[in-house]
Amino acid sequence: MSCQLLAALQTTARSGTKDVDFLRLVPDKFLKSTAQGASTTCYVALSPKTEGVSGSYFADCNESQCSSLANDESEALQLWNQTRAL
Repeated sequence: MSCQLLAALQTTARSGTKDVDFLRLVPDKFLKSTAQGASTTCYVALSPKTEGVSGSYFADCNESQCSSLANDESEALQLWNQTRAL
């Protein structure tokens, strides 16, 4: 299993709701289209180049380094405990 960078997308889904209205303030050049947002997921799932790859992080259809926080065991434990408390 691998993971990918999440991105803000230009979409009309849930338009008019307060929780996404703030995205209207973000310039379009910083947002990805729906197709661009799906491209890394599709690449990792379907590309022969990623067959057998596991535990990797992908951003913009490229294997990449993730944040040092992603490998911090104490942060992971804290997140786990907070999630369980929900």
